[in-house]
Amino acid sequence: MAISFSTKEFPDSVSMKDNSGLPWGCIVQPFNAAAEFVEPPPLSLVARCDACFAYINPYCRVDRSRWKCSLCRNTNSLSDRYKNRHTNAEEYPELQRSVVEYEFDEIQEGKQSEFAEYIVYLAAVDLTGSDAYLDAVKSALLATLEALPANSLFGLVTFSRSLGLYDLRTPYPHVRNIFLPADEECSLGLEEVMTLETLVVQIAANKDNIVRAIDSLCRCSPLSDVEKIQRAKLGIPRGFGSTMNALVDYIAAYNKSIAAHVSVYIAGIPNHGLGTLDPTKLRSFDDPPASTPQTAFYEKLASKAAIAGIRIDLYALSTFGPMDLASFSCLANATGGNLMYYESVASATLPQDVFRHLSTRLAYQGYLRIRTSPEFSIGAAYGPLSADKEIENLYHLASMDDFKCVAFDFDFNSANGFTHSPDETPIVQVAFAYTCIRPDSIQPGTEHLPPVTIRKLRVMTVSTTAARSIMSLYESSNPDIILSLLTHKIQAACLEQGAKEARHLLQDWLVTLCAHYNMNFDEAGNLARKASGLVDVEFATSHTLTYLPKLVYGLWRSPLLRPDSAIASDLRAFHMSLFSFVEPKSLALCLYPSIVSLTSAEEVCNRNLPLSQRAIQTCADPIYLLDVYHSVFLFYKTKENVVFPPAQDSKLHKQLNKSKQGRLVSVNVSIVAQGDPQERAFWSCMIEDDNDSITFETFLAMLQKEVPAVMDQM
Repeated sequence: MAISFSTKEFPDSVSMKDNSGLPWGCIVQPFNAAAEFVEPPPLSLVARCDACFAYINPYCRVDRSRWKCSLCRNTNSLSDRYKNRHTNAEEYPELQRSVVEYEFDEIQEGKQSEFAEYIVYLAAVDLTGSDAYLDAVKSALLATLEALPANSLFGLVTFSRSLGLYDLRTPYPHVRNIFLPADEECSLGLEEVMTLETLVVQIAANKDNIVRAIDSLCRCSPLSDVEKIQRAKLGIPRGFGSTMNALVDYIAAYNKSIAAHVSVYIAGIPNHGLGTLDPTKLRSFDDPPASTPQTAFYEKLASKAAIAGIRIDLYALSTFGPMDLASFSCLANATGGNLMYYESVASATLPQDVFRHLSTRLAYQGYLRIRTSPEFSIGAAYGPLSADKEIENLYHLASMDDFKCVAFDFDFNSANGFTHSPDETPIVQVAFAYTCIRPDSIQPGTEHLPPVTIRKLRVMTVSTTAARSIMSLYESSNPDIILSLLTHKIQAACLEQGAKEARHLLQDWLVTLCAHYNMNFDEAGNLARKASGLVDVEFATSHTLTYLPKLVYGLWRSPLLRPDSAIASDLRAFHMSLFSFVEPKSLALCLYPSIVSLTSAEEVCNRNLPLSQRAIQTCADPIYLLDVYHSVFLFYKTKENVVFPPAQDSKLHKQLNKSKQGRLVSVNVSIVAQGDPQERAFWSCMIEDDNDSITFETFLAMLQKEVPAVMDQM
């Protein structure tokens, strides 16, 4: 688990927060693997506050018989378990470490009986795509078998005009098809056709059968002349909505006793049965009235799936034009799943992405509770979570993985903030309960039994300080976290008010921040700037904020906020999904790539060069490493006196390999030299020279023009 704040020091009052112009909040990665856990005590023995139910932690004041909660500051009696805490400190990790992970013990397990005992993996394949599409999907399904533990429970489902359930117990592919009506729900429940216990089989014991079934997948063809005419107009019937509705009902009937991970492969717009979408009415983000999805069907279905503990990964391979992903992307977003969009089958890294997603550690049926000191509270929450309807600051997460994060805005509970309690430090505690596969159930020798689950609780408590001045607050800021919080707010504005208005709001925010910064800097004694009459829109005097204008510029010109005429609607939906949960450093790379120059494969010279062709051409270094998150370019301006390509054991090559790790998407590495045909792709990433929008210099000039007017109004 990891918690990162927009400012390491908190504003001390409402006045400081408002006068700084900075957002105030945090980013939480509940399932981050950075922490090392020690053997914890039984959860039922860990002390909890009688008032707020927070867990005892290193920031609590403990004496012989009592302890004071660091969150609500209530005084609690101390149990006998803690009498020897001074002589055997290692037995009390909750008093020594900021992060502790517990297993639910027998006393707690009774309260957790409604959670999954097993996890099943289902693949739902659209059979209406091209032969090339099906070949890519078959490779992805084979990658699935390699990524999952050998004793995992796997099932195969197909859909087109009908829904097919594969019986994987036999050596010969056998599928039971259910006709999907064109305008109503399927009258036959899946349980009546094949029970879930029959549909899913262990991979190790049935791998040959599964491979034969995968090989047997073939493209759906028209059945009649009438359907051929319909296909020419609307395409082959693709009953995606009806299939997903039937699967969710199928799994939800087990009342959370199982968790399900459904990987869906789709080749075109849903055009048959429930959730049918009109390709002439694609969801737009330019015009606010048109920003709502074509139908509320998928949002309701996503909510039902999240409640049932179903994770849905959507892999969309565009083979028949626009798919209106924005109308059904909620199936992945609301359940903590991944939405991957490939503009062409030829360039798709589908098998690699599927393997990456299924081989990572996964948590299911998550509950996240966040508690704060009494001076402040949670103002808003963002990401793949939903608020509990009864318990304040409790959130449900259908699933979570290493790649994803959630965000929270903070608000003061009074104008005084921390000024009336200077002796108390701000505290945040996050508790994340989740279900995962028990590691010892997937070890060699356990192939004959399906993996069993375990329920765990991860608790992290963080203490910080209140800033003594606004300038101190600025210097403690974290641009990556600020960008992440901003992106969540701008996405919400994009949905509610349209992309054009959201773009204006983002620009206005940066103008206001620059105005506040210059006003506060003047008050701190910057007489030279006041005398010159110039404003600092690049935060040149700040050690932390100087990179922020470039990050905001990257968001401002990103696919999220560009006009619809400049970017495909499906590509915008993909980026909106990606930006909503990707961790801050990765988001920064997506919006403003990183480029460094090297004199050789062993030595880095300049970090954070401008993304400008002029900067590259005027730099004397021969090699440039550009990281765009989904792609990495190694560009050689010249091959003279350097090794091309870099040696396998060089620092540069090791850096290339390292860049492929820890990302949601498979990274495409390109090694090119000036004059190569691939050179164009490298130069297209120089976003400060953007010919389709406004260059970074023009963007700064806009700020220079607008900031003084805002300062005059303050």
